[in-house]
Amino acid sequence: MKRILVPTDFTELSAIGVRFAQKLADMENGEVHLLNVVNSPVQFDEGGFELTELALKEAYDMMMNFVLQFDKRPIHSFVTLGRLRKDVKEYIKKNNIDFVVMASHGAEGINETLFGSHAEQIVRHSPVPTLVIKKEIAELESIKNIALAGDFEHEFDVNVKAVLELKKLLHAQVHFVEICHPEKNEKRGKILNMMDAFAAIHGFESPKFHVIEDYNITDGLTNFVHEEKIDLLAMGTHQRTGLKRWLHASIAEEVVNHLEEPILTFHM
Repeated sequence: MKRILVPTDFTELSAIGVRFAQKLADMENGEVHLLNVVNSPVQFDEGGFELTELALKEAYDMMMNFVLQFDKRPIHSFVTLGRLRKDVKEYIKKNNIDFVVMASHGAEGINETLFGSHAEQIVRHSPVPTLVIKKEIAELESIKNIALAGDFEHEFDVNVKAVLELKKLLHAQVHFVEICHPEKNEKRGKILNMMDAFAAIHGFESPKFHVIEDYNITDGLTNFVHEEKIDLLAMGTHQRTGLKRWLHASIAEEVVNHLEEPILTFHM
């Protein structure tokens, strides 16, 4: 987590993401990058591209004012004209970003169905781990319990480096959790054995294991987080797009939109 990217729209919500990233970077002696993507269509007038150029100039001015509010100003800030998911992905690759932090309100109802949240777009397309937060976190040390959710029977070789790094940095307790269909409760013992093997292979020390019965994975995870007082939930995403996304909705994206606690996602 040496190079952390924060996509920003200059709102107070995105400032929450910047402050969180700064705290994380300080613990790792890292650096924070800010990126604003102006989603403006090319508009012509008698002067050519004046309307688009004006949008870019306003964004540059807003970025300059935005960084002034932070006691420790981000080292890098960049404004570009384009599309959010495409330009975030390109910036990550071009600047060797290894972690993304962003704040989001999530999305509900018709907005979620038709558009989703900006966070959902980043989660789906980011090639590096992405942490989504919904509210101010004054002290990172307040994150004491991290839950890693997954299918421990079938997703054994995932890259959980980011979870291990956060565990070490925050001295947090890690919980493994899998949501099991109530009619398949006979698998409980097998799942616990797979969790134990997963912990050994990936180097987790003394994690706690939870197999939760629920007919709906998102509901099961939400209830688990609240009941166990989980401070951060980590889970993989298959980054499905197009028809595959509609046929196999990403649980990670659903949870990002609905859970209030911070959520770390990483590509499976």
